[in-house]
Amino acid sequence: IDPFSTLRHFSSDFSSIVTDAQDHMPITDYELLTNNLDIVKHYLQRFKELDLSHECLPLQLCHIDIHPHNVLFSGDYLQAILDVESLQFSHFESSFAFSAFKLLKQYSVYNKFKISDAREIILGTQDFINSFDKSFCFEYKTLSDLKKFASFELLRRIFIIIDLNIQHSNYRWNSVLPLHLSGLHEICIIFGDL
Repeated sequence: IDPFSTLRHFSSDFSSIVTDAQDHMPITDYELLTNNLDIVKHYLQRFKELDLSHECLPLQLCHIDIHPHNVLFSGDYLQAILDVESLQFSHFESSFAFSAFKLLKQYSVYNKFKISDAREIILGTQDFINSFDKSFCFEYKTLSDLKKFASFELLRRIFIIIDLNIQHSNYRWNSVLPLHLSGLHEICIIFGDL
């Protein structure tokens, strides 16, 4: 399944999905969602306006949640990759951008950056991107591209949580809903303003 199909589905009927969510989500989670509707709608609008040429990107087997907590090293040697249920067919660009976002977020926290340090964070992000060998990088490697793909991955995850609540009364992933919603705001800091 194309990961962007989730976004197309939810963006086409977003208002009624939010209405349905009111009857199926715990009240605190629903309030959190409605308090962040402006930024969710903003990124949904960007998705709708996007030249969907990325739809031609191949689906590949990717780990869609690579970050330091899912990678074990011994010295400089990779020993294991955890969270194997996150191996899915996806677009490399979304997987890479989301992983970059999580890594850069941890880098910013580790360095005790504040929102007022946004310029330093963006420069660190650009250095991170530039550090990759050109043969490894995909063609979408600007800050704007990474922001786009990372935000789409966050939206996809938010919509999966909403769908699990509505369709299956499954609240297992609601604990990460605040992280994903705040991530939409943090993306603006890490990859630059909207």
